[in-house]
Amino acid sequence: MPAVVVTGASQGIGQAIAEAFAEEPDARIALAARSEDALHAVAEGCQALGAETLVAPTDVTDEGAVAHLADIVTDAWGVPDVLVNNAGAFTYAPLDELTLDGFREQIDVNLIGTFAVTQAFLPAMRERGSGHLFFMGSVASLQAYPGNAGYCAAKHGVRGLARVVREETKGEGVRVT
Repeated sequence: MPAVVVTGASQGIGQAIAEAFAEEPDARIALAARSEDALHAVAEGCQALGAETLVAPTDVTDEGAVAHLADIVTDAWGVPDVLVNNAGAFTYAPLDELTLDGFREQIDVNLIGTFAVTQAFLPAMRERGSGHLFFMGSVASLQAYPGNAGYCAAKHGVRGLARVVREETKGEGVRVT
């Protein structure tokens, strides 16, 4: 089983993705999110399914924390085979009530964090000639929703980033979904 990194693994879709990978034989899953306690709970569930886990409390908006995540994963298992960019934030607010800080937070977590994590792992995947990167989009990356300016803008950006990564890695053995 390949080594897998899942950001935003402490709950919701990230937890479900980690648990799905945990069902695979010899699964190795690095769980990254801000909430260490929640990560440990997810790790226990994954271990009960037979997976080896690595708990990595990480704020994807912190470049140093992301570099540390890449270091501990590669030190433990080498270059991961799969990277799931799932960390995200959503705050409902109509445009005239959305603050610049609120907008920025959604861009930082959903888009900048995805960029930082991708940049931390992609060069080694390219050098090895294999890897699979998943970018968690949303219907909001295709369609606008009232009260979701920050989230929609961020998810449109994630979709664009994924497309750029796909174009830049064509023919290198790296897959992008």
